[in-house]
Amino acid sequence: MANGPHSPALPPLHLLDAFVSAAESLSFSDAADELHVSPSAISHRLRLLESRLGAPLFRRHHRGIGLTAFGESYYQAVGPALQSLRSTHRDTVTQHLPAAWTLRVPPVFGEVVIEAHMPVFRRRFPGVVVRVEAESGRRALEHGEVDAAVLVGTGHWQGAEACRLLDVTVVPVCSPGLAAELHTTADVLAAPLLHLRNLPDAWAWWARLCGQSMPGADTGRWFQDHRRMLEAAERGEGVALTLMPLVAPRLRAQRLVQPVAGETPLPEGFYLVTRPGQMSASPGAELVAWLQAHVPCASPEQLSSLAEK
Repeated sequence: MANGPHSPALPPLHLLDAFVSAAESLSFSDAADELHVSPSAISHRLRLLESRLGAPLFRRHHRGIGLTAFGESYYQAVGPALQSLRSTHRDTVTQHLPAAWTLRVPPVFGEVVIEAHMPVFRRRFPGVVVRVEAESGRRALEHGEVDAAVLVGTGHWQGAEACRLLDVTVVPVCSPGLAAELHTTADVLAAPLLHLRNLPDAWAWWARLCGQSMPGADTGRWFQDHRRMLEAAERGEGVALTLMPLVAPRLRAQRLVQPVAGETPLPEGFYLVTRPGQMSASPGAELVAWLQAHVPCASPEQLSSLAEK
């Protein structure tokens, strides 16, 4: 039977992935960040899925999106099934691979910090296999798809263990064209602001330390992925409060500039986060000890130079 509109046949996996991600975040932008596609691609995939199912899955309104009654019912059925499929796939494949620890890291942090140390780590511990995946790891860790993830936060994640690797210092950055219009911290705060979802209070914290208050209306955008936020800043879409030293290469290349001088420490930091018990068992114990000994000791200048290699 043809798989046309309103077909009962199983939809393609990439359509279901888009639906589950959007249903869990209630944000096309967050789903796009998680799946590394554009928001328009997510919207297109969801419309294709709705067309195949013959019913709307989302209510779209000016404040965002929400699930319809059918969408909620479909998510309750498809979400756990898709997670079970991922887990079964992972368990089956890993049975035939060498014992390994899977570590998810934010792409920019992975390039600048983790991968810089991994060659030495592998020489020091030749029998320890660590697979590093450069993508967001919060949901993957919650779903048991990975053993550990590097996350930004205060160190408290329910049902997880965490150890601090690196402090977070932030600087406002934007395109050179936008910077020409911004001369004071008040000018910066009045511009469209670009936010990281895992640092939701960063701009408010920065404003308070500068003796300013946040404007009443924020016309900026929110991002799950640090790199996508920096790319938006380069396009002149707003001012990003970004993490040092991860932005150093873009500053040196003058793809981004600081509209006002100064770096601001935040209470959040980069943490290695695992499921309970993972940090005390091999290979987690070796990796934790290695990262704690080496990452905090690297100076901003050293980390910045690593980012340029």
